Amino acid sequence: MINSKKNKLFLAGGVFPFPKSSGGATRFYHTIKNLSKYFDIYLLLFKPSYYRLSPADTRFLKKHTRYYEIIVTTDHQSQDSFFSTTKPYWFSPWYHPDALLATRRIIFQNKIKFAQIDTTQIAYLIDSIPRTVFSIFVAYDICTTSFIRRLAEVKNLKTYIVHYIRYLEIYFYEQKYLKLFNKIVVMSPVDRKEVRRLFGVTNSISVPNGIESINFLNKSVDPSPLKIGLLGSFSHPPNRFAFSYFLENIAPLLNRQKINFNLYLVGNNSTPEIQSIVNNIYPQIYSKIHNLGFIKSTKSVFKGFDCLFAPIFSGSGTRVKIIEALSFGIPVITSPIGAEGIKTSNPFLTVAHTPQEYVNATKKLASINVPSNLIKLKTFLKPFLWSSIFDKYYQQVHHHFK
Repeated sequence: MINSKKNKLFLAGGVFPFPKSSGGATRFYHTIKNLSKYFDIYLLLFKPSYYRLSPADTRFLKKHTRYYEIIVTTDHQSQDSFFSTTKPYWFSPWYHPDALLATRRIIFQNKIKFAQIDTTQIAYLIDSIPRTVFSIFVAYDICTTSFIRRLAEVKNLKTYIVHYIRYLEIYFYEQKYLKLFNKIVVMSPVDRKEVRRLFGVTNSISVPNGIESINFLNKSVDPSPLKIGLLGSFSHPPNRFAFSYFLENIAPLLNRQKINFNLYLVGNNSTPEIQSIVNNIYPQIYSKIHNLGFIKSTKSVFKGFDCLFAPIFSGSGTRVKIIEALSFGIPVITSPIGAEGIKTSNPFLTVAHTPQEYVNATKKLASINVPSNLIKLKTFLKPFLWSSIFDKYYQQVHHHFK
């Protein structure tokens, strides 16, 4: 039973929880919401300069935190960040001396004994956390793994050299900071192996990403044209690469095998940018590409999909968009990396190793939406409910908070 008198928790997150437009934002939103059941939360937020808190955002923060403070991230990366501050180029917008001061002040003024830092870009805050405070670091992905995988996607030699230098910066940064925490939380068993292999970290547990509810749409697949969804902003390179991979490798096979389809892109992507990518790779199918832009209601957009494609070849962790699609009963066809942490024998999730396997999976879609498969899917998804995830998480670590 949870004591009525809650422990105080200092919680900091490098991904702003509003709006829930990315897996990271969704994860941190539910972290705040669910951990507030167990702790009085003293929150440090890192907010993009362009975003303005809405009244709903403020109500959420006041409801679920005892105190919150906001640090505004900078708009641009610093080229000399690693040499001047030992912070990687990609993480430089999150580095701020005021954040270190705020961390120390909040912990000391409120006599806080427990701290949780979410996301790698602000792992440096451990420098301001006393060793008497029990510290937890939550890695939404293992950035070293993500960047080494991303190098495989780079074809230009000059770009490869620059990215390799950036990769080394991140490796040394993670090597320095991860070992300073008392407990490491990762998103999948694969990531647990990675932090042990790369950094010798053995004090990790796996706590996956999740879903708000299970709400099957119970819709049948309309085979003509097949409506394929592809989610994610191109500002995140793996999403842009997934789109290019579809254009170069999957779309030509669908056309050759006379599978009529439309591709629906969801994310904060401009139509001219999409047209430019298509024109450079496979201009003949531009009429089949539909840019839906940023969508607030994922349920409304999933209603229009027959399946979700997620050809992901970099990054790590578990992918919220894949679990979310499954929660609506939408079949997902993804890569082995995309399925990390959520593999299941249920027919609704297909792991494709080749472009032809993506195409083969589309031919089986009409036959999978049967009651027995939906029952199996519901059973599989129940542990992925956010409330279940954080209840289990607290049980895994609660003995540290006594």
